[in-house]
Amino acid sequence: MSTPFAPEPVPERDNGLIADAYRRLRTVERRECDTLLEAMARAEVACYTALPENGDYAKREIFVDAGKQALASAIADATHARFVSRRVHLDADEVDSRFAELVGSLDATPPAPPTDAPTPSEPPAGRPTGAGPDETAHPWRGAGSDWLDVHDADDDEHYEPPPPSPLPQPSRKVIAGILLMIAGAVAVFAPSSIPIPGTAALVAGVLLLGAGTVVLVLQLRDQPDDPFDDGARV
Repeated sequence: MSTPFAPEPVPERDNGLIADAYRRLRTVERRECDTLLEAMARAEVACYTALPENGDYAKREIFVDAGKQALASAIADATHARFVSRRVHLDADEVDSRFAELVGSLDATPPAPPTDAPTPSEPPAGRPTGAGPDETAHPWRGAGSDWLDVHDADDDEHYEPPPPSPLPQPSRKVIAGILLMIAGAVAVFAPSSIPIPGTAALVAGVLLLGAGTVVLVLQLRDQPDDPFDDGARV
């Protein structure tokens, strides 16, 4: 009685090649899988990786073409040797010493500035000692002046506003319109003050009010429009 083959695990990654049958080769570290898949692809050996049955995420099982298992084993040995040669091995003492060196460099006192550097009180190079402030500079930029003092002096100057413009003089048409409205108001509200019967005085008053209103409204458009006026007012 023959023993049935165990089912192959679900592939996680492969190198793009397909084989009729696969066989488990070995278990490698997860970081080694990329290099191994590329090496198998260059040698035209179908290969894929899968998670181990114990669920160790840091490891991967390698499955290769069953007909090229010997070639795949040699490729895996060479790949693993290169992977191990590039790893840096540090013992516990060396790790502790390097960590202490790093912490010591962080706690070290920063170096003092050079003693030959000019102090802020020394004048800059190229300018004679004892020279006064630059006369060409703006007053508030000088070393001996205060920006607030300069502006306080400007604020002390009294502002003299310009004289107000004279009031516009009403034209004759405006005066005539106002007089017409006054006469119309008298005829409407005080008809007994004029020698006209009551009904005629009321009609005359309404006509005078209308005529005065028309005259005043027409005076609003007497002045020609300014062609450069865009209507803005400040």
